[in-house]
Amino acid sequence: RQRRRVSAPRKKSICPFVSWSNCNVTKIFKIRLATRQHQILAAMMRLLVLAELICLCGWATALFDVKSISQSSPIVNAQNTITVTLQASVTITTAITITGLGGANASTALSLQSVSGGNSGNDLFIYNSVRSTAQFDSGTIYFTIANDRSMAQNVAYAFSFILTNPSAPIAAPSISVESGGTSEAMVLPNTALLSVANGANPLVLVSPAFTTFTLAQSCPLAGATNILTLTLASNVDIPTPLSLTLSPLKGAKAAAPVALSAAAGGSA
Repeated sequence: RQRRRVSAPRKKSICPFVSWSNCNVTKIFKIRLATRQHQILAAMMRLLVLAELICLCGWATALFDVKSISQSSPIVNAQNTITVTLQASVTITTAITITGLGGANASTALSLQSVSGGNSGNDLFIYNSVRSTAQFDSGTIYFTIANDRSMAQNVAYAFSFILTNPSAPIAAPSISVESGGTSEAMVLPNTALLSVANGANPLVLVSPAFTTFTLAQSCPLAGATNILTLTLASNVDIPTPLSLTLSPLKGAKAAAPVALSAAAGGSA
C-alpha cells in the first residue's frame, strides 16, 4: 500500500503584501518604520502649511492684548486730552511708538499724566532725562521706557497727554502702536461725544456752528413792551459755561439784569 503524505496546514501570513516564507521580522519592521516616517513627514508638512497661513493671515499672537485710545474733545482748536491704555502679552523693555496723530500740535517734550487705575503708566517713560515724558514729532509719539522700568506682562497701564486739535476737521486717522517691529492698530471707542458721531475717537473733529439762529419779537409798536424770542440749535453739544452776545439792539431799553424764561417748545 502506498502511504499518502499529509502536508501540514500552511500558516496564514501576518503580512498582507508578502508570503509567510519571505515575511520575517526585519521586513515587517521596515514596512512599519516606513509608514511611521511617512506619517511624521505628513504631520510636519501640515505644520508648515499652518505656520504659513498664520504669517499670511495675521493669526500670530498679538503683542498687546489691550491697546485702546480715546479723546476728550472733538472740537477744532480745542485742548484735547488723549487717554491710552496698553496691556502687553509679554514684558516690554524697548521703546513704544504711537502713530497716526498728524495734524495735532504739542511740544516736542510731551508731558504724560497719570490716570486713575492706570498703574502709574506715565512713570514708565522718559525723554531727555525727564520722567513721565515722551517725544512728539509730527503726529508720532515715541515712548522710551526708562532703564529701571518695564511694561510687565498682562498688566494694564494707562496714561494721558494733551494735544491741541487741528484748526479744521481732518479725515479720521488710522492710529497704530508699535514695539520691537510689531505694529498693531489701536482700538477706538467708536462712541458719540458731545453729540458728534464717533466723537470719542481721536481726531474725529467738527467745527462748532449754529444750525438754527432766529430772533423774533412779540410787538412791532413803538414804546410797547416787546418780548424777544431767541431760537438756537448747534451741531454739537456746547459745554457750559457759555457766553453769548446779541447786538445791536439799538434804542431798546430793559432793566438790568435781563430776566430770561424758557419759551414753549424750547429746551430749558
